[in-house]
Amino acid sequence: MDDFLKKAFLVGLGALAITRERTEQLVKKIEAKGEVTSSELKELVNEMMEKGEESHKALTEFIKKEIERIKQTMGLATREEVNLLQNRLEKLEARLNHSRPGEEG
Repeated sequence: MDDFLKKAFLVGLGALAITRERTEQLVKKIEAKGEVTSSELKELVNEMMEKGEESHKALTEFIKKEIERIKQTMGLATREEVNLLQNRLEKLEARLNHSRPGEEG
């Protein structure tokens, strides 16, 4: 599971890096042609970066949903569930040890 998470994270980072690289390349081409003013260029860059951020958020949400789906499919316990069970076990052990003085279990 950890390997899956790492791969998903790296895919997300790769997508962001590609988006940034493509944005920079496009801006350089537009700037070289002199097709837009400086303020238009800034607006374009901001718009592209916003769209990139939206894509990043969508990818993050998709990954979270997929991880949750995989956890449900595999029947994996959450850390909270494991902690609750551990606390219950410790309480039961304490009660058991308390009810049998002189015995260690």
